[in-house]
Amino acid sequence: MQLFVILISLFYILYPYQDIYILAKHIKLYYLVYVILGYFILLLTISNIKIFLLAKKYFQFSIIYFLLMIWFMLSITWSVDPNRSIFVWIKYFIYFTIGFILFILLSINFTKTIAIIAKSTFVSSIIISFAYLLKFAKYGILILTSGKATMANIASIASINVGFGGGRNLLASWITFSLTFAFPILYTQVSKKIKIVLLFGVLVNFIVIILTLSRTSQLALLIFALLLIFYNEKNILKNLSIKMLSSLFGLLIIIIFNPINLRNFLFNRFILAIKSLAGEIEDYGVLGRIELWTYAIKSIEEKFFTGTGIGTLYGGLNEIGGVQNYHNVFLQFFAQIGFIGFILFVIWTLWLFIMAYKLHKFYFFNFRLKLIAYIILLNFIVYYFKSLLMFQYFDLEIWTIIPTIFALYYLKEKVQNEKYMCSNSSF
Repeated sequence: MQLFVILISLFYILYPYQDIYILAKHIKLYYLVYVILGYFILLLTISNIKIFLLAKKYFQFSIIYFLLMIWFMLSITWSVDPNRSIFVWIKYFIYFTIGFILFILLSINFTKTIAIIAKSTFVSSIIISFAYLLKFAKYGILILTSGKATMANIASIASINVGFGGGRNLLASWITFSLTFAFPILYTQVSKKIKIVLLFGVLVNFIVIILTLSRTSQLALLIFALLLIFYNEKNILKNLSIKMLSSLFGLLIIIIFNPINLRNFLFNRFILAIKSLAGEIEDYGVLGRIELWTYAIKSIEEKFFTGTGIGTLYGGLNEIGGVQNYHNVFLQFFAQIGFIGFILFVIWTLWLFIMAYKLHKFYFFNFRLKLIAYIILLNFIVYYFKSLLMFQYFDLEIWTIIPTIFALYYLKEKVQNEKYMCSNSSF
């Protein structure tokens, strides 16, 4: 199992570097780690009856998603672009299998595996943040301090490529995930000295999220902080809530009084969005999304029951900034797999949410498990907020959350079975 721990760590640490190729032009480093993981999990499943039984559990929990995958596959037959649909279906299968691997590791040793995932996620965010800051200092700091910066060149600087595929929004989202998922789990488990290091890492990540000008990630972080403060059942994270609020307040002070006048650009991003919605001004991020959603709705109207095929787009959509999705997971699935597939996805989502909610209520007797169940619930909510504005559903964020929910549910079943056996014991 030690080899699995190393490979999982590598997978999470290397995940941000999606544009760095090795061996061949189209082979990504983290895909290679995934292939190795898949090979070992196959060997272990064949040779280990326990893992085989866990595999059955995983598919039992995933039956709704399994039906959704079948519908994905059927949509290839009527897809407007079968090749594209096959490629995207394979990606969904890959992430579904990643979830399977994580579920097995979590089920065998939950505490150790979740700690490894959290550490690796946080380390990967720190590495990518420092890489971003170095490039920002090289290409952008002089423009900012000269006082000649405009919204256009600030947006250009914010789009600095540090290897993360998908642009600054996905980069900022991954860093946000490290703060909403990895940081709370780690903070409650380390010594005071390490907590100081973690808080320094949080500050670095905060600054990078601000510099990317990603409004979605900034709002997601705010939603998480508010949930942490106001939906903090029995003060499970009282101290962390205070520190999170203090960190956000401190960062706001830095933004307001910084010498490079960054506040104008940060606040302008949100003002531009409001004015764009009011039709007073053009903002590419807002207008681009509205145009994408308009095409999605047209697609739904024309192919209501079947959709255009998984991974496909309405005619002419490829001309909008070269995007490959509708920047809204719910509209995306409705447009691509039709009403039937959309209903399956909604059922799947509601089932996951209900399960996550019940789990954080269940683990009242174990602080560590209750904490993780609570953090997973909050991250589930935050992910689905972000999914209204971006994402395609093959993201490591959601495929970390899902197997963790499954593993917590599996542990819950074990606890209940043990209690039942004890209560019915002849002793």
